Amino acid sequence: MIDVNEKSREEINREKKEAELRLAKQKEGEWKRRKDKERKCMIGGTFLKYFPDALLFEADEWDRIVQAVIKTADFKQTVEAIRREARAEQKQKEQEKPHTESQPAEGQRAEDAAQEQRHDNGQNRQQ
Repeated sequence: MIDVNEKSREEINREKKEAELRLAKQKEGEWKRRKDKERKCMIGGTFLKYFPDALLFEADEWDRIVQAVIKTADFKQTVEAIRREARAEQKQKEQEKPHTESQPAEGQRAEDAAQEQRHDNGQNRQQ
């Protein structure tokens, strides 16, 4: 038979684990939001650097500009070259890395999945 004190301890431990899990999820969400904000600022800064008149356009005009740029052959070739370079760099890192790690860290897996999803979404939009 389980006495009241034993049950209370089990509940306390369960609640403590749930609280730790909530905190971990919250921290991960904050980390993702911070990374997304950094990327957005970087992209915005890049646009302003190479296209100083960028702030003169409205959102619908920006949609038209970006769609036109993405359709150009030069853009597609540049993106493919960057992807090839990134894959080659990744392969080189994998060859240099000791094989003691069988799986990447949880955060890295999430980042890889997000990057793959962005890549897939980009392919869908181009077609």
